[in-house]
Amino acid sequence: MMISRENIGPYLTERRLLPLEELHAGKVRVYARGSRNNNLVIERAEGNDFFVKQSRISFDPSSIQTLRREAMFYFVVAADPAYEKLRDLLIRCYLFDTARNIVVLDHLTGFESLFDRRLRHGPCSAQIGESIARALATLHVHGAAAVGSSPHPDVFPQALVNGLAAIDAPISTIKPGFDHIKRALNADPVVMNVMRSLRDTWSPTTLIHNDLKSQNILVRREQADDDETSLYLIDWELVDRGDPCWDLGSILSDGLYSYLLDSCGIKTGIEQLAQIQPFLSGFWNRYCSDAGLSGQARRSMTERAVSMAGACLLNKAFEVAYMSDPLPLHGQLCLQTAFNILRAPQVAMTQIFGIE
Repeated sequence: MMISRENIGPYLTERRLLPLEELHAGKVRVYARGSRNNNLVIERAEGNDFFVKQSRISFDPSSIQTLRREAMFYFVVAADPAYEKLRDLLIRCYLFDTARNIVVLDHLTGFESLFDRRLRHGPCSAQIGESIARALATLHVHGAAAVGSSPHPDVFPQALVNGLAAIDAPISTIKPGFDHIKRALNADPVVMNVMRSLRDTWSPTTLIHNDLKSQNILVRREQADDDETSLYLIDWELVDRGDPCWDLGSILSDGLYSYLLDSCGIKTGIEQLAQIQPFLSGFWNRYCSDAGLSGQARRSMTERAVSMAGACLLNKAFEVAYMSDPLPLHGQLCLQTAFNILRAPQVAMTQIFGIE
């Protein structure tokens, strides 16, 4: 059974998540949300709204495993006391239908993705960066203790991220559109050596979200930038025991990617880069404070996280190349910026990210 706008109401009613009288009274609206999964939003006149996800094996066979991992993570965090500190980061999960690969989650009214907020308001403030840092420090600090005392190996496979695992994959085994990027990598031994070093020193010491980007961070829609920002992390399909610097690099690179997209349009130049640096530096300074990093430990972590940001941007260039061949302008900017960061992370730290 594939869920649809027509059958999702009776499906939720059968599972006592939606009162039958509410459905018959026409107080429910259903919207499809495009994704590699089959996603529906159920808006109710009374009670909590729902976000329903179902894997589409015909589109992506691996989505069954990743959706199950996400559902199992929600239930592990809710049931295992070792993960109690992480509960405020997650929205509520109501149901996991193992037979049909369906997950029913809370759909928060009054919240929007960080991506949508940037579209409406432009670059995010340092305060929002600090709120994301607090969430990640909570995940990494308490996640390390949780997986140490209650590891759940059936949920967390400890897989190396594809962006590093595939660095030495031969051109013949990957999508032809990747040729430009792979040839550029093979022609730059400095960048290749840094990428191999990041791969070889991968340190799975804690829980990581593993897919952090502005689309997967929810913030309150009408909250002022200078207020204490309420936020949730969503889309935990790739959650794993991994290297925290991958999450940190993902946030740094995502903020930078928004600048690169603007650079393809009207907004360009050093002035625009300066507008995103308060968010990036605010994020980094608060993370180091909350994670208890100082002195040499902070300096080492900073350089590694910045290098990981370069690796994340390189991964983004591969994603763009997967969708477009030849590589479009914003993909080329991603590639060049990734190389610049990986060649000189200490320079990128201050001149690109504004981190002292």
